[in-house]
Amino acid sequence: MAPVPEEGTLVFGVKCDDKEWATNSQPYSFGTFRRGLLQVTVMKHGDVTFELVIEGLGPQSISTRRPIPHGEFPGVQVVIVWRPSEVEFYLNGQCVDTVKR
Repeated sequence: MAPVPEEGTLVFGVKCDDKEWATNSQPYSFGTFRRGLLQVTVMKHGDVTFELVIEGLGPQSISTRRPIPHGEFPGVQVVIVWRPSEVEFYLNGQCVDTVKR
C-alpha cells in the first residue's frame, strides 16, 4: 500500500438514524473511516462535541474534539486537510480546529 502523501484532503459524511443525535446528550460511536493507511475514528460525546482521531499521518495520532456547528443538511460533513506542518479540521464547512503536526 502506498504511503500517505505529505499533503492531502479527506472528505466524508456522518449520519445517524436518530434525528436528534447531534444535539442530544447521548454518545455515539461512528467507527473508523479508512483511506489507504489513513484512519479516522469518529465519536460524538454526550456534551455535544465531535471527536476525530487520525492515525497514519506520523508516529502519533492527531485528534480534535469540538462542538458540532449547525449544518444545512442532516448529519455532519467532515473535511480534514493535512500539510507537513499542520492538520485542519472542518465540520459542516467551518474550520473548527488547526493542530500542529
